[in-house]
Amino acid sequence: MNERAITTLEFDKILEQLADYTLSGLGRRLVKKLRPMTEAAAISHSLQETSETRAILDRGGYPPLSGLADISETVEKLARGAILQPAELLQIADLLRGSERMKRYMEDKADLTPLLHAYSFSITDLPEIEEVIIQSIEGGSVSSSASTKLKSIRSKIRTVESRIQDKLNTLLSSAVYQNYLQELYVTVKDGRYTIPVKAAYKHKIDGMVIGASGSGSTVFLEPTAVRKLVNELQVLRSEEEAECYQVLAMLSGMAGEKLTALRLNIETMAAYDFAFAKGKFSRQIDGCEPKLNNRRRISLISARHPLLPKGCVPLNFAIGQSYHTLLITGPNTGGKTIALKTVGLLTLMAQAGLHIPAEPGSEVAVFSEVWVDIGDGQSIEQSLSTFSSHMGNIAGILDRAGRNSLVLLDEIGTGTDPAEGAALGAAILDDLHAQGAVTVATTHYGDLKRFSEAHPGFENGMMEFDPLTLAPLYHLVIGEAGSSNGIWIAERLGLKPATVEKARQLVTKGTADCVKNSLQ
Repeated sequence: MNERAITTLEFDKILEQLADYTLSGLGRRLVKKLRPMTEAAAISHSLQETSETRAILDRGGYPPLSGLADISETVEKLARGAILQPAELLQIADLLRGSERMKRYMEDKADLTPLLHAYSFSITDLPEIEEVIIQSIEGGSVSSSASTKLKSIRSKIRTVESRIQDKLNTLLSSAVYQNYLQELYVTVKDGRYTIPVKAAYKHKIDGMVIGASGSGSTVFLEPTAVRKLVNELQVLRSEEEAECYQVLAMLSGMAGEKLTALRLNIETMAAYDFAFAKGKFSRQIDGCEPKLNNRRRISLISARHPLLPKGCVPLNFAIGQSYHTLLITGPNTGGKTIALKTVGLLTLMAQAGLHIPAEPGSEVAVFSEVWVDIGDGQSIEQSLSTFSSHMGNIAGILDRAGRNSLVLLDEIGTGTDPAEGAALGAAILDDLHAQGAVTVATTHYGDLKRFSEAHPGFENGMMEFDPLTLAPLYHLVIGEAGSSNGIWIAERLGLKPATVEKARQLVTKGTADCVKNSLQ
């Protein structure tokens, strides 16, 4: 699907809203990659996925997806043979626990959600890995219970630390050294246990100077009485670090042996996160699953643009049975462009496997492309006028549009002489119709309305407005040609009666044959 249609119809904003309902980077990544599909089977599969998650949510279900983290990078480190850190191993355990919970959650839902239930078969339970990680990692570090050797080492460390502290406390409380000490506390510098001694008395206490204060008035001295114990402690610390490394290596090795299962669990949990995000979004927009067809037929019942407030007037729209080209007319700000965008955006949403904000029974066709020409398109940098920009875009559409294309054209032919603009609009619509495209266009040109009335496969539609208040009603009536009502609105707004009457006479004379002659 071309990016111009995706951007112009604001499909990217739908993805932004959808991403807000994911619970992990895994799901958000899938949302970011989501694009309208063109294979009916793939679209049906994705729509079923959305409908099944919606069914669970509507019944008050709460899938156990909270806390799901994106650990793809951690798993790839395993694939490279890296030794994982404790926090990374806990991520593995969390994934395994979450996967197991999701599998159990889906066990009794085969009847309600057969597709989602089938996903759970891809989850591999690895309780032995999960349990050993939980037992071995505590508080972000390797637990003493991870190995008998580590437990013994740490016991010895505590004993030596206690002996060091006792000796230092004895020294600090000795009356002999009271005048030599700057403060009565112990500080550890570079792994050495020191006491703060006044620089002038550093030779009064037997020991090694490890450092000094910024002013130089204090030195930090390691007493000889504890040096042997500190050396012993450092050896034990090295042994502890080596044993922790062995534990982490063992745990990483166990997880690394199950790389395929871990990757598949990640993919499955990502799929669940993505699918339930679609279900949550469907609830938010009061969506439904549209019917699909390959007959170029669109039928929208009480459809709403999902980016507009819920109170907006719903759109009833149909095309593709007796006519494949619809020309919508009506006053400015009457909702023509919104109608055009609603048809296009809901088509993209449906082909992306998303529910659409419409009533059940709504139907969409599967198009290979959606082509749009909506908006100003003026480019100051390229010195293109609005008309030139439109014509350049439409020329490209005419080159590419075919039988499986949906084409949306806003205010076709505007930006130039009205007679020429109407003639160009009619020729463009005629060519698109001949090429088999399903086309919806908006216009103000009366000649185009008459052209539509005279050609099989074309149909007119109009956007209604209140003649008393001049307010648009945003209601599309298919089968009738509307009027821009420019003269009537000008009269209501106070234009002089003589000027209004002159305008009416000029319209009556008209140049209605311009379009007809240009196509003969």
